[in-house]
Amino acid sequence: MAGEVRMDEKQSQLEQILQLEDQDPIQQFKKKHQKVYEQLPKLTFQDMKKAAFMIGQLSEYILKEITKNDYFIHAYKDNSVQISSKNKQQEIGTYKGRNYQAKNPQLQPAIDAMYDENQDVDLSYLANLTNLSLNYLSRLIKEEFGESFTHVYNKLKISWAKQRLLNTEKTVNEISDDLGYVDASYFVRTFKKYAGITPLNFRKTVRLSK
Repeated sequence: MAGEVRMDEKQSQLEQILQLEDQDPIQQFKKKHQKVYEQLPKLTFQDMKKAAFMIGQLSEYILKEITKNDYFIHAYKDNSVQISSKNKQQEIGTYKGRNYQAKNPQLQPAIDAMYDENQDVDLSYLANLTNLSLNYLSRLIKEEFGESFTHVYNKLKISWAKQRLLNTEKTVNEISDDLGYVDASYFVRTFKKYAGITPLNFRKTVRLSK
């Protein structure tokens, strides 16, 4: 799995997987490739055991990740609905429910977590969820939506805030808490940045126009 090596001791203690009779063609092959053979790295028995253990651990980890990711991919394919739209910005703002199917299956667990109104997430949480590095996950999200995670997630939260402002009688402070904002004033500033109006004025303007 990791390339050929030579043993400098205890060769006979290892299981002999391939047994070759000492025939003429074998002798000729050995003689022809003797110099190449001598260039192989030489390991002690203990070093060989350590290398074998490391390869075993890596193989086990890779198999677990493949099994887990394969399960996630099939689960999301079975329970997701493809949303087709030429305007990705519109999808972000009008999204309802956990039914957005990512172009890249690696992103699906992260996107489902982002679109869950009942939890507040950050990039570190999503990176752990998907077993991806922060930088790589950021790049995948930008490729998917054309914007950074911060912009995408803020737009989602503001869209949920708009729904609460119009469909409930909750105060701005209550909505801010619901959406995971530590400070209500920061929520108001963020809302105004993305909606162009404060939360209360948005509620009044839309309700008056109906």
